[in-house]
Amino acid sequence: MRYIVTGGAGFIGSNLADTLAQNHDVVIIDNLATGRRENIEHLLDHPRVNFIEGSITDLDFLMEVLPGADGILAGPPGAPVGVGSCLERGERDRNTQCTRRGERLQDAGRGCGILGLR
Repeated sequence: MRYIVTGGAGFIGSNLADTLAQNHDVVIIDNLATGRRENIEHLLDHPRVNFIEGSITDLDFLMEVLPGADGILAGPPGAPVGVGSCLERGERDRNTQCTRRGERLQDAGRGCGILGLR
């Protein structure tokens, strides 16, 4: 099976990708805004793993990457950098961002015939 892991260079996403790669093909998507390349360095030469730097907010990008996937596993979005930005944006804005990202993934996934977003 082929899985897409968004936020795959973050702590949780990279561990998820690492586990999936033991038995499945994995495409890691991350824009590296808060994720770190070091988290996936050991996976970059893995024969079942492909890393693509990009944003899940880019619908055209998603429509290129998602076809052929059996599932999308969305890692949690990274925390905004810096305490000040967290306080300025507030929790409501962060929840709105998460909802929009999730909706974008679901729309693109459905358009490519992928039924499950986890």
